[in-house]
Amino acid sequence: MSSDTEPKRLLREAKNGNAEAFGKLYSLYFTPVYRYVLLRVRDRTLTEDITQTVFMKVYRSLDTFHVGSISPLAYFFTVARNTIIDHWKKKRETVFGDLGDEESDTPLDIPDNREHDETRVDRAVTMERVRSALRSVSEDQREVLTLKFIAQLSNHEIARAMGKTEDAIRQLQSRGLKALRDALKNTEHHE
Repeated sequence: MSSDTEPKRLLREAKNGNAEAFGKLYSLYFTPVYRYVLLRVRDRTLTEDITQTVFMKVYRSLDTFHVGSISPLAYFFTVARNTIIDHWKKKRETVFGDLGDEESDTPLDIPDNREHDETRVDRAVTMERVRSALRSVSEDQREVLTLKFIAQLSNHEIARAMGKTEDAIRQLQSRGLKALRDALKNTEHHE
């Protein structure tokens, strides 16, 4: 992404009825939203359904969305998070799925043609260690870390998405990073 102004411009154009602009937003945000949803639900078919629902909800809400301080990507992630929560409420299951299922899909399974094979393998090994270490943090900490470091949202955007204060987000991030760091040190000692 070149800058935050391009997505905001596209969103404004989409609000004015420009379907091509929304198509560009779809192309721009499909992979990050898909990866985020997959990380949360751990099932490709369900991920595809939820991701499509997210884009439909965003499209339907264009009239009411105000392009302001929140980035369009943060808005997409907020809609994605709420859609996942709604899904699990309907299913009466946990919001974050089972991180312990070794057969689950991971966001790294999604091809990214910009990376070479060696980089992808190194990244997969690192992500497996991180995924294993993520089991040691609370669900809120995991959500904050995911939104901060995978989705690359600001603390303000995360606070809005999660319905918490920025202070609470900073505390969750700090405690989550400490727990993650400790867990990663423990896996290094056992290798």
